[in-house]
Amino acid sequence: MALDTLFQEGIEAIVPKLEACRVGEGPSLSMEIYTGGERRLRNPHVVRYGETQTRIISGLYPGDPAPAAQGKNGSILWKKSI
Repeated sequence: MALDTLFQEGIEAIVPKLEACRVGEGPSLSMEIYTGGERRLRNPHVVRYGETQTRIISGLYPGDPAPAAQGKNGSILWKKSI
């Protein structure tokens, strides 16, 4: 992205262009934002681990309980571990 911006717009445009492509508050850059794709219009919030609902994704690792069934609305119903 930096090289493309350098060749297309000059050295002064690099930092502002890359800053405009930043995802959330971290160092990650988005090629989707850079190329002007539709996903650039989505919510820019980056989900942190503390915000995840780990009970929904349990069963993915050895020792985690496996899903018991799927609910009517597509949600997963989990077995209670003893």
